[in-house]
Amino acid sequence: MKGNLMDYVKKCNKCQCYSNILQAPLNELTLMTSPWPFVVWDIDLIGSLPMGKEGVKYAIVAIDYFMKWVEVKPLATITSKKAMDFVIKNMACHYGFSRKIVSNNALQFDSELFTVFYERHGVMKSFSSIAHPQSNEQVEAANKTLKANLKKRLE
Repeated sequence: MKGNLMDYVKKCNKCQCYSNILQAPLNELTLMTSPWPFVVWDIDLIGSLPMGKEGVKYAIVAIDYFMKWVEVKPLATITSKKAMDFVIKNMACHYGFSRKIVSNNALQFDSELFTVFYERHGVMKSFSSIAHPQSNEQVEAANKTLKANLKKRLE
């Protein structure tokens, strides 16, 4: 059975195009810890992906540091308002207000809308380094897996 599966994967054009090939040298992971579930979230945007239903070509992804729980929502456009709706509906309404949200320096997460939300609900905002996206490693790892799977299905 294993041989048949390996042969299938080798013949699958999508599997070959979007497979994970490790090119970076291995190094030790620096883990960010959380004292309990849904207190620290990492959030990011992915796209542009192949066009999906209703013009969807982006996704917003959040991952909890403690449980590695992933929340994802497809988006046709990426605006601060849509990102805020995701935070409220997919994070705050389901799991309560987090203590900290880590994101990259995308304008969608560094807007006045987010600043007011953070201040009003006591959420600490934290930005990952622009030069080192691996500091946002939790969500980047989730993004890598999601992108590979989405591209295989949408192509």
